[in-house]
Amino acid sequence: LALRTPTPGGKDPVAGMVATSSTQTSPSPNAPLTRHNGLCAAAPRAHMAGWNTYLARVDDMNRDFFVYVPPSYEGDDGWPVVFAAPGSGMAPLTFANIANMTRVAEERRWILAVLHGINDELNVDVDCTATPFPDDVGYVARALDMLEESLCVDVRQVHAFGFSR
Repeated sequence: LALRTPTPGGKDPVAGMVATSSTQTSPSPNAPLTRHNGLCAAAPRAHMAGWNTYLARVDDMNRDFFVYVPPSYEGDDGWPVVFAAPGSGMAPLTFANIANMTRVAEERRWILAVLHGINDELNVDVDCTATPFPDDVGYVARALDMLEESLCVDVRQVHAFGFSR
């Protein structure tokens, strides 16, 4: 995975959150990935706490999503993953801020992955205006694969929730 570290302590313009993150990019859209039955690979997977931006390659498109890793994460045991889907027209980090998800992720010890639809819309219905119509199922699958590659996640505990439809 390629990493790019932005200016530490930079403010997120959307939600006013402090961004202490890095950017993770997908190694290959067709790379074979292996599930570990809820356990990490042999070595612990330490990771920068706070917000991290990931870029997944799906259908020849770069799709970003935002991952919050609580400070208590040490990478030595599998953590649940919660995918959050903002409502149509809502920016991902605004959604995370409104729902106070970072506090809950810290209290409940889970990794939060906030999805980002094309034009701030996930393809939830026939009236999605994104062109071309995105493969959001493939996007979420790729996001989970990338999280499993970079963090110690328990793939038996993958959950999702969202606003709107």
